[in-house]
Amino acid sequence: MSKTCPVNKEVQKFKRSSLKRTEMEEKNTLPTTQVIKDEKQAIEEITMKKPLNEALEHFQTDMLKKTETIEKNPLPTTDVINEEKIAIEEKSLKDPVNTEVESFNAQKLRKTTTKETNPLPTAAEIAEEKKAQKGKK
Repeated sequence: MSKTCPVNKEVQKFKRSSLKRTEMEEKNTLPTTQVIKDEKQAIEEITMKKPLNEALEHFQTDMLKKTETIEKNPLPTTDVINEEKIAIEEKSLKDPVNTEVESFNAQKLRKTTTKETNPLPTAAEIAEEKKAQKGKK
């Protein structure tokens, strides 16, 4: 820009004393030591996983031996379950529980009397209580 430029003239005429004083505020603060340590630890963890991941990616499955697994606790088949159901039904028909109930001796029971400790209020008591509540209001 040349000296005759109007912007240049305005800048030369500008008075710095007309500016207000301002405080600088740093908006992009530096990380704390704890943040730096955390980042370093995260980077170390990632670098430690890389060799393991590479080894897994290049693993040759044809080097593995063939094996047979033996189930030690196999689940029953539907046939076995149905057979058990039939066996239970047959047993209940042969030896019903009702025979125990039929042979029970009721003479061995003792007479008892029931004492009501929290009786319900009668209709008259409820009516009296309603009247008492209306009288308070």
